[in-house]
Amino acid sequence: MLPFRPIALTDAARFHAAYQKDGYPISDQSFGICFMWKDAQQMQWCEIDGCVFLRFLYNGAFYYTPPLGAREFAAALRLIRADACARGEPLRLSPLTEENYRQAEAVLGSPAVAMPAYFDYVYLVSDLATLAGKKYHAKRNHIAYFERTYAYTYEPLGPENLADCRAMLEAWYEMNDGEKSKALTDERRAIHTALEYYAPLGFVGGLLRVDGKVIAFTFGERLDEENFVVHVEKAFYDYRGAYPMINREFVRRALLSYRYINREEDTGDENLRRAKESYHPALLRRKYTLICEGPS
Repeated sequence: MLPFRPIALTDAARFHAAYQKDGYPISDQSFGICFMWKDAQQMQWCEIDGCVFLRFLYNGAFYYTPPLGAREFAAALRLIRADACARGEPLRLSPLTEENYRQAEAVLGSPAVAMPAYFDYVYLVSDLATLAGKKYHAKRNHIAYFERTYAYTYEPLGPENLADCRAMLEAWYEMNDGEKSKALTDERRAIHTALEYYAPLGFVGGLLRVDGKVIAFTFGERLDEENFVVHVEKAFYDYRGAYPMINREFVRRALLSYRYINREEDTGDENLRRAKESYHPALLRRKYTLICEGPS
């Protein structure tokens, strides 16, 4: 069996080295997202000859991610399959990308299935920074209302204001019945982990204050020279325009050096899907799951 163990901050450098070899700009393959969700999803990893293997718990079952940095992708897939078989489980492999799902099908002999609820929404930085054109008319209206109505300030997110974001986060979950939903409970735990290790994880973020009170914040991390992924965006709904405002200001003030912004998936939530579509993604990064039974 592969020597899996819990993921730790000290693993970041080796993870990033493997990502640079053959990682793809999807949200699931960033070290930050893996570390954030390490407790809620029992994230585990191991490294063999520079190849990184990850597995995580989802809906009560363990899934393996495609290997990163493998000298031979096919051989690495067979190692994963052997590990799943040794555990007496089918191999559940996810998320496969457009670039590697056909190869995985050929090696493992099972078809991959597209997961539309987990496609990443990817936007042009130039679109989100300007919100130009008729398609963004409603967004500009909300922002104009926010600017007229509230005495606001923007700040980069950092050590000096992390505590204020934690307090805002707790108030947000209380307002949204966070303790009654497992999904929100897990998300809350992941965001608190991210804020606790914000600096060593290399996250970049920003926040809005109204009359000195934090009413919105967001953060994410670099994937590569062209791509930045936004992991978290929270705002109080009773401040009209807060969500589009923090989105636009963060892009304008921190992300203009990138070409694309990945705002992750909608997880099948209809309201979240409409919200993400309302920003008119430039593309969707498709993802796939493959499940195969028995030994190779």
